[in-house]
Formats: sequence, structure tokens, C-alpha cells
Amino acid sequence: MEALSAINLSTTSLPPSAKKLKISRSSFAAPLKVVVGPNAEEFFINEELICAQSKFFKAVCRERWKSGRSRVIILVEDDPTLFAIFLSWLATGDIESCSEFLEVAAPPHSEVKLIEQTYAQWEQLRRCYNLGNFLLAPPFKNAAVNLLIETSKSLLMSHNMFPCRTVQELETVY
Repeated sequence: MEALSAINLSTTSLPPSAKKLKISRSSFAAPLKVVVGPNAEEFFINEELICAQSKFFKAVCRERWKSGRSRVIILVEDDPTLFAIFLSWLATGDIESCSEFLEVAAPPHSEVKLIEQTYAQWEQLRRCYNLGNFLLAPPFKNAAVNLLIETSKSLLMSHNMFPCRTVQELETVY
């Protein structure tokens, strides 16, 4: 125990969920299984960690629900890529840390490709926001909005282009 007290446990580098999460013995038991998408991709996550950031998971993990008793949550309608981004954010506090996050890295002198990549990133972030809305995860939505703002600024300032291509995209975010 003395060795632990000598370690500086600064919370500045921890993800938002780990800063105030109280860990119990059950945290080290079998993880929660989440089955996502029409192809039933399986993800495994610590229940306390995900419930600390998502009111949806907090509700469906209760014992009164079948999913809470079986510890299996099924999200057939959701996109596994977006869910992987959510889990990466949950673990790191950074959406961009996920390998599934679309980077904008066009070759030099290819403005059209750069604009298309930026629009694709914007669309992915919009869909991340929608997932956060469904999962009732306000901190994840906030992280998505912060990146949406950065991406929008890039499109507006560097390319004089509006970030939304359709009214549906605009309505979803605003």
C-alpha cells in the first residue's frame, strides 16, 4: 500500500469516465458484452465504466431487464465503427485516438480530395453525435461537437464551404 501512495495519480491525463469512477470488485469480473450492427460484431467493456458515461447502458444493465441479467446488450441498428469510436473515447477521452476515426490527410496539391475527406470526417462526427444522443452520453456528444466545430471551421475558413450538404445533416446537429 505504501508503494501506491508514492505514485502521483494525476487525473489530468485520464479519460472523463475514469476521473470520478468508483471501482468495485465486480469491475474485475466478466465484462459486459455488446453486440453491434447487422453482422453482430461483439465488443467487451467494463460495465461500470460504460454505465458511468451512458445513461442508456446504466438503464439496460439493471437486473430488472433481461440484458442486465444476461450481461449482453444487443444494438442491431447501430454502426460498429461508431461504437468502436465511442469505446475508444471511453478509454482515452479522445475520439481521434480510435483507428476507425477518419483522418484528413490528402496528398499535397489535391484540394478536392482534402475537401472530400473533411466532409467524410464531418459526417462521421455527426453520426458519433447521434450515437451519443441515443446512448444518452452527453460528454461523448460534447467531444463530437468540439471536433465538429473544428472541422466546420476548416471547411469554412480554408475552403469557403458550408459543412452541411443537406438539410437533414443540418437539422441533426442543430
